[in-house]
Amino acid sequence: MQAKQTQKFVDIPINKGAMPQWETRLGYPKLFNMFVGEEGHAYCMPWLKNISPLNSIRNIRAIFETQFKNGSYIILTDEALLRLEYTGDVRFIQSIRNNGLPVQIDENQQCQVGFVDGQSFYVYDQANEDLVKMGAIQGFSFTTPISITMVNNIGIVLDSDTGEWAISDPNQLLVFPPIDGEQRISSALGDGRTLETINDNLYIFGSKGIEKWIPSSGNSPYLFPFAKDNSFRIDFGVIATNGANQGFSEIYFVSSNLLPEVLTSAGVKPVASPALAKIFSKYPDIDRISTTFYKFLGNYFFHIYFPVTQISWIYCTNSQTWSLSDDHVTCGITRESVIANLDGVFMLTDDDAYATSKKREFQSERIFHYKGTETYRMSLNSVESKIIQGYIQSSTVEPQHLRLNISLDSEKWLNPVPMPMGDTGEREGITLWRTNLISHEFTFNLQYQGTYRITLEKLTAIIK
Repeated sequence: MQAKQTQKFVDIPINKGAMPQWETRLGYPKLFNMFVGEEGHAYCMPWLKNISPLNSIRNIRAIFETQFKNGSYIILTDEALLRLEYTGDVRFIQSIRNNGLPVQIDENQQCQVGFVDGQSFYVYDQANEDLVKMGAIQGFSFTTPISITMVNNIGIVLDSDTGEWAISDPNQLLVFPPIDGEQRISSALGDGRTLETINDNLYIFGSKGIEKWIPSSGNSPYLFPFAKDNSFRIDFGVIATNGANQGFSEIYFVSSNLLPEVLTSAGVKPVASPALAKIFSKYPDIDRISTTFYKFLGNYFFHIYFPVTQISWIYCTNSQTWSLSDDHVTCGITRESVIANLDGVFMLTDDDAYATSKKREFQSERIFHYKGTETYRMSLNSVESKIIQGYIQSSTVEPQHLRLNISLDSEKWLNPVPMPMGDTGEREGITLWRTNLISHEFTFNLQYQGTYRITLEKLTAIIK
């Protein structure tokens, strides 16, 4: 007599974020416009609070927060250099046309803001309200300045064509000394791409490798203030000039191997599987990406934006998980909660007053429930989701729905089934789908479209 099968509650893992498989038909967990928090739940990505006047600042290429006169934002758009005050007031500085190349900005303690755009190097001396295009008069000779950074208040600029890099006088971006003022990167690095710093050490990223330079211990003003660390060797570089961004004592970047990596004082390690590199290789704009590193209420994110494909991949450093988003960040204030996109400058917030209708999506890994080596199929009786529906709900809002899609082969999907998820006050409410499906495997896709700041707490399937 055959034993009767009993029901089994199967908890669907919700804490893996987006984890691509090398063979995409194997299916893989995905998360869209949500992120995995440290507790393992899936939370909504923040809302965007516009802090720039509506439609007055568009097509932002770079943004930098200066501390000059209690602080403001220096912004370079497709048309001009602007100052955005914390109050929202905008001041025009000078017209500067977009040449299609990446832009980088940095500042010394004298509040001199330097920025490069691949063709020119400008210094905005805020104290004197003077914008200078650097050239021979200032001792600067590069014609393709591609990257800028600061180490010990010395400005460092990298030239793309020659692979040379030059340094300014300490705390004086308007003076580049001619004697021992230029160095050339190793030919093993390929083309010079970008400069980054951590712990006062200079890292020069090329297309094929990375160099490390450390401050020299010599006190003489006549000696070059950096020495190359010959024990440091990385045999791959960065995929694009704006493909690297500084976190906290670490540099996140997309390598020339197309794999997201993190560089620390201990070395370099990947933060994703090679399957993500395979996905990146399919994007036609992989060499045009822009990255930024920002925070939101104790969570920190490395954001990769593909401008033509219109895709954003986001790495949460707290939970070490990936997700996707339709908030396409072109640039931001590093380690702050301010980002910019083609439509303006925004503060990240969880204030429901700034809520807009968003699509949120969770997709599970493939779920198997084999018994030994016996070939059989599973019976899916129901699916339950436990959702926290947010905190503020207008009485005029229509019932909110979750949509459940199920795949029996991780490629084709059955018709989506919407179910009401209950009101905000229904704290013990569970959204339940009753099903009658037979298969060897199941993949679950849960979607929400609306203004609620939902949290996915649990997803359970009843299988026998």
